[in-house]
Amino acid sequence: AFNNKYGNDKKILVRPETMNVNEPVNILSLAGEGKMSKSKSEGAIFLNDTPDNIVRKMKRAEKAIEGQAIEKLDSLVSVIKALAPDRGAEIDELIIQHLDSKKVMGKFKMLAADIIIEFTTSFQKKREQISDEQVKKILENGISVARANANEVLKRVEEAMKFAE
Repeated sequence: AFNNKYGNDKKILVRPETMNVNEPVNILSLAGEGKMSKSKSEGAIFLNDTPDNIVRKMKRAEKAIEGQAIEKLDSLVSVIKALAPDRGAEIDELIIQHLDSKKVMGKFKMLAADIIIEFTTSFQKKREQISDEQVKKILENGISVARANANEVLKRVEEAMKFAE
């Protein structure tokens, strides 16, 4: 509406486009009901969890009865495939065996734990290498860019509305 009123065939304001990179994933709790949540820590994996903690949580995770697919299993499969796309065939094979009524949930849980541990360990190492000062500098640079962009938009709006010449 602003562009129609003040634009004179020019775009003054640009409508932002949504960016969908992947399908949204509802990450369900490993134990109990609902989604993973920091308020129910036993059902959630955290980026700062230790490998032992991850293994313990995975061992206690609700398992699917052989031959049955459950939403929690699908959720966990989505997560570990996203974390380790190169291990998709290995994951799929265990799920096929599970749906074939074979007892592979223990193997699946340990595979999931291995994948999650590999990811969190890598994340923790990278995080240790970033200082608070580096984060502050990145934020300050982002503020500068955002401010410059906002000033440019305001300038176009003021010119279009004849506030500034």
